[in-house]
Amino acid sequence: MADRNLDDNIVYLISSFSHHFTRALAAAFQRSALPITPEQFAILMLLAQEDGINQQEISRRLERDKTTVTRMLTNLIEQGLVRTRKDAVDGRARIVHLTVTGRKLQEDAVSISASLYIQALEGVSGREIDQAISFLQRLNATLRQIR
Repeated sequence: MADRNLDDNIVYLISSFSHHFTRALAAAFQRSALPITPEQFAILMLLAQEDGINQQEISRRLERDKTTVTRMLTNLIEQGLVRTRKDAVDGRARIVHLTVTGRKLQEDAVSISASLYIQALEGVSGREIDQAISFLQRLNATLRQIR
């Protein structure tokens, strides 16, 4: 592989896109007075898909360390967006649920995120998007095996 500058490096470009999208999403949430970060939004999205999972599962699915997830959940609990209860099977584990307020905020955040997503992909064909998704899924699968 020939030496290339960063603008030709796929890892850098993926990271750069992620960074810019996350910053734009945070700014959009702030403009809309949504009191969450993009990282907290990921937790709300996961719970909207599968409410009532434990903190360890959230950490595993979002590929975030347990300390970071605990800190984010503490903030979400303080805001009244999620609640936790002890797991009936494993008393050490905490099961996490969206509150009514959390579900409403998550729905509002989805609208904002979808709008930004559409803007970011303006001019990109559906076929290109499908190819990019497939490509990134393969890269992620390969990297998971390397770890």
